[in-house]
Amino acid sequence: MDNSEALFIGKNLIHLLEIDSTNDYTIELISKIKPPEGTCIFADYQSGGRGQIGRSWYSSPNQNLLISYVIYPLQTAIDQQYSLNMMMSLAVFETLKIYGFEPHIKWPNDIYIEDRKICGILVQNILRGDQIKATVLGIGLNVNEHDFPNYLPNPTSLFIESKTEFDRMKILATLSKQLEYYYLLLNAKKLATIAELYRSRLYKGGISSPFETKDLGKFYATITTVDTYGRLCLTTVDGKALVFRHGEIKFIT
Repeated sequence: MDNSEALFIGKNLIHLLEIDSTNDYTIELISKIKPPEGTCIFADYQSGGRGQIGRSWYSSPNQNLLISYVIYPLQTAIDQQYSLNMMMSLAVFETLKIYGFEPHIKWPNDIYIEDRKICGILVQNILRGDQIKATVLGIGLNVNEHDFPNYLPNPTSLFIESKTEFDRMKILATLSKQLEYYYLLLNAKKLATIAELYRSRLYKGGISSPFETKDLGKFYATITTVDTYGRLCLTTVDGKALVFRHGEIKFIT
């Protein structure tokens, strides 16, 4: 395991006992001041944690990683902004690999172990005209959670997977180091490298799997890629190519 520390990601750490949402707090902070790049907001508990499309994020106090990072990706064009999701997904993926797990990136913003969700990612960009002024990278990583409510379909945690308690701050340090690596790749215009790594780690990538849409109902298709705009590209069993944006299709698990 690489024990070296990140140079700037996570160096400025704001640790909160309780907050409604680390992303909301971070966006408000950016509106008031310009926190140093790499600033990390870390909460022990979120009363109103959010996922995509307004979904809630469940976490017991003091058990998991509930964090938001601040970056200023001024060199990233708006039409390339999905590369920020790819970058964050790869950082979580590599962190879990370092700790001995076998994760997969589930498009568009989750990390799975087998068919169970262990992490959710919420990337929010603050725009100024046609430029990304700032980005908030929100992460909910289930670390030491022992039990989940029955209404959650397929959650898991590092503890459930390994029966081992983990030091959240050590995992945070590893995650910060991995995020910094991929962020430097992004700033070096290595978008093709990031995209290739992301696509090679996709959940159900290259495997015929069931999906469902409002118009098509349930059908089987194979993930061929995720394009530079963040769209999921599929090929059906009869060879038809389909492309979907976030919210237009769901996996059947």
